[in-house]
Amino acid sequence: MKRFIKPQLVLSIFTVLFLFLETAFTQDAFEVIDHRDDGIGRANESIVAADGTVFLANGRDGMRAYSFDGNSFTNIAHIDNGGEALGLALTDDGTILLANGSDGLRAYTFDGSVFTNTAHIDSGGSAQGVVVSNDETVFLANDEDGLRAFSFDGSSFVQKGHINQGGSAKNIAVGDDGTIFLASYDDGLRAYTYSEGTFINEAIYDDNGSAWDVAVAYGGTVFLANEAEGVISLVYNGSSFTKKSVKQFGWSYSVSISSGGNIFVANNYGVIAYTYDSQLHIFIDVGYVNNVPSSSGVIASSDSTIFLSSTSGLRAFSLNGSTFTNTAHTNQAGGSAESLTIGADGSVYLGNSYNGLHTYSLDENTLINKDYLETGHRVLDIGTSSDGTVFIGNSSDGLRAYLYNDDAFNEMAFSSYEIAAMEVVEGPDGTIFIANNYRGLSALTYDGTDFVNSAQIDEGGTAQGVAVGDNGTVFLANGNSVKAYSYDGAFFTGIGSVSPFGNARGIAVGLDGTVFVALGYGGLRAYTFDGASFTDAGYIKDGGNYSAWDVAVGTDGTVFLAYHSVGLFAYSYDGSSFTKNGFVNNSTDPTINTYVDVVVGNDGTIYSAQSGDGLYAYNYTGYSASYNSPPTASDTTITLTSSSYIFGLDDFNYSDESEMSKITITRLEDKGSLEFFEEDDWKEVVQYQDISKEDIEAGNFRYVYDGAITDSTNFLFRVHDGNSFSRFHYIVSLNLTNVLSIDQDRFIPEKYSLQQNYPNPFNPTTTIKYNLPKSGKVTLSLYNLLGQNVLEMVNENKPAGSHSYLLNGHDLSSGIYFYRIESGTFSASRRFLLIK
Repeated sequence: MKRFIKPQLVLSIFTVLFLFLETAFTQDAFEVIDHRDDGIGRANESIVAADGTVFLANGRDGMRAYSFDGNSFTNIAHIDNGGEALGLALTDDGTILLANGSDGLRAYTFDGSVFTNTAHIDSGGSAQGVVVSNDETVFLANDEDGLRAFSFDGSSFVQKGHINQGGSAKNIAVGDDGTIFLASYDDGLRAYTYSEGTFINEAIYDDNGSAWDVAVAYGGTVFLANEAEGVISLVYNGSSFTKKSVKQFGWSYSVSISSGGNIFVANNYGVIAYTYDSQLHIFIDVGYVNNVPSSSGVIASSDSTIFLSSTSGLRAFSLNGSTFTNTAHTNQAGGSAESLTIGADGSVYLGNSYNGLHTYSLDENTLINKDYLETGHRVLDIGTSSDGTVFIGNSSDGLRAYLYNDDAFNEMAFSSYEIAAMEVVEGPDGTIFIANNYRGLSALTYDGTDFVNSAQIDEGGTAQGVAVGDNGTVFLANGNSVKAYSYDGAFFTGIGSVSPFGNARGIAVGLDGTVFVALGYGGLRAYTFDGASFTDAGYIKDGGNYSAWDVAVGTDGTVFLAYHSVGLFAYSYDGSSFTKNGFVNNSTDPTINTYVDVVVGNDGTIYSAQSGDGLYAYNYTGYSASYNSPPTASDTTITLTSSSYIFGLDDFNYSDESEMSKITITRLEDKGSLEFFEEDDWKEVVQYQDISKEDIEAGNFRYVYDGAITDSTNFLFRVHDGNSFSRFHYIVSLNLTNVLSIDQDRFIPEKYSLQQNYPNPFNPTTTIKYNLPKSGKVTLSLYNLLGQNVLEMVNENKPAGSHSYLLNGHDLSSGIYFYRIESGTFSASRRFLLIK
């Protein structure tokens, strides 16, 4: 029988987890209480009592109680009465109810050190989920036995009602009016009324046999987690269900609703957070996390500590709070680009998960596909040696070596041992090092015809990336850790390890030996390594809840980070902190076309592999800027030239350096406008809500800083905060040199396109990108749901190339809007959601 172990108190605290995608987690503790190796335990669900005690249903290991001091767990009690601990609930008096699989239903009291089993009932079946209604009736989802109701007096259960209409009862929810909703695999969703021992089936929704979990929102909307369809919203009127909306992403097994109304869905990929518009009946993405595998239960204590149970045990978390020049692009490969590298001769090799290996040369602004090799397997990574050998790691095939010459690939060697080679690199002495997802770290010698496995070490984890320092130290990105090894030609010796939060995926060594690690949802970290220990030396996370996938270091020390659905970032690093100096995202659909690999050529060209969108080549020219010091009250003149920028500062907090490549004047404040005062009358110099205006001409501008009008010829500038003009700001000039910009002569799109805005939903700003294959008049308009034009965002001639518009929604109401572009004969529309 197909089986899923699911939580009851699952995801209600994910409101805390997803504070609008800006919040990061710190893992405070991790307790390995998973005993799957001996066939005993599996952490299924945790709950937190009023005194902070954490109770864990741990499969065939029984139930455990832990204290938690903010840093570590202490196991203070354990009980195992057989069965399989699957689901937990707490009564108002603190009694713990345990759905214990084939053992039935049990009740326990806990005195701080000892569990006491106060009641037990086994009515057959397999107890999967338990819930307590407002009148203290206990309802049990009992797998193939159906639904049962019990009274509980503190010492015994008395069965009051039972109904079994087929299927496999997985979990229960009780509505505000007492309606009982039962999710049954192979049967669907049923609604029951219950009175004095009798269940009455009022309605059924046939979900094609894949129901796993159910939750009811305030107001009555019912949400069903469905393996086949995702999460489904339904309205129940007392006699029938009406299906309203479906959000399909993965196989949904669990659904929960927070007190704030967010919908949380656990599926085979991870956990997703949604808001739900009950009038329009649409799901709106809020956040996503999947760095803890097979999470089955999560709960928050009163101090906001988050306890997460999963197949890997029990974890505790706390909460804490400019562009590139696109020189070329190709998607000739199709499929899903996953890996790339650069040969000694400058050839670019692109690995594709579906259709093998492509090699390219870059001729100014064109990537030329020189050859193609059908590998027959998913290409996980590509490495090259100084003599031009190309090494290919295939997912189900092993490691192969090729020489590429005369426009053809010639196979030289093969090793079936290195299946799932996630990264292949060459050390200073020619040794080939492999991060192998299944076998840890390997070292191989290669003589031109054969591979010889010289050493191998596997310390657990999931080896995903490898890099070698100039002194021969081998660094391994190992999933839950970063490890350092020495290698003597025959053996690896572990010499250092660090366990950062996140999933260590990509790793690179800087020019000065700094180790940079792409940590998935944990962002980007820098470490120094002294030969024995790692020291955390810098951290940045710009990708919200998306995953930092790979990292590379340029010839000038610039750090490039491929950030999955977000884009490609460029950072400078000063030894203690990162500064974002550039960003690009050419993806037409960030949910499909994601940045997964990045390498830097000897000439400084940056190559990025996008799954679903092929290969991109970029030039990155660097960034520099000089700021004029904030003026004093007596310093009353600002001189602006055609290359100057101005921006407002309120205690130096309102500078905006984003998208500097596309502006001549930065916005003064997200919500604001700039005005000046002359002869007792405020006059508007310029008012704007985006960063693409050019309304202030070069010239001299006079003002006074302190508000005292000493001369009618002086101007007093102030910034509007959206509500009043009461706040005064410095006005500071900014002179930029070596400004990054789109080079229209080097990258002209082949066709018109209007991209989905990002982020979406948003508050208050979002970016809309569009491509023009030729110059012409462009209108970009915004409409509400009534079809009324509420904003003309662009209405002017634009040159051919890629463009963007930053929309500030400060003056717009929350809701759904449509934006439409027209240029020549081309037109297209998309929609977004503004949430305030």
